Amino acid sequence: MNILQKPIAEILDKTQQQPENKTFNLLNPLSSSGSLPITCAEIHALVGATLCFDLSIVDTMIQQNVHPIEKLELSMLIVALMIHAYMSNVANC
Repeated sequence: MNILQKPIAEILDKTQQQPENKTFNLLNPLSSSGSLPITCAEIHALVGATLCFDLSIVDTMIQQNVHPIEKLELSMLIVALMIHAYMSNVANC
C-alpha cells in the first residue's frame, strides 16, 4: 500500500477491539461514569510506518538519484499533517 492508493476502510475484529475496550473501561471509573468532567487531557499515538524502495537503499541513491531520508521525511510530514488536520476538525465539532 502506498500513499497514492485509495483509502481502505477496515472493521476492527475482536482482538483489535480489546485494547480500545480496556481503555474505555479504565476511563469510566476515573471519570465516575462521566459525572466528573475531564477538562484537560492529552492523547499520545504511536504511528508505525515503513518505506519501501524498489531497489536497495544504495541503488536508490545512485541509480535513481533519490535521497531516501527525504522520502521518509516527506511521508512522515504527510502523515502528521493528516493527523493534525483530523484532530483540529474533531475539536471544532
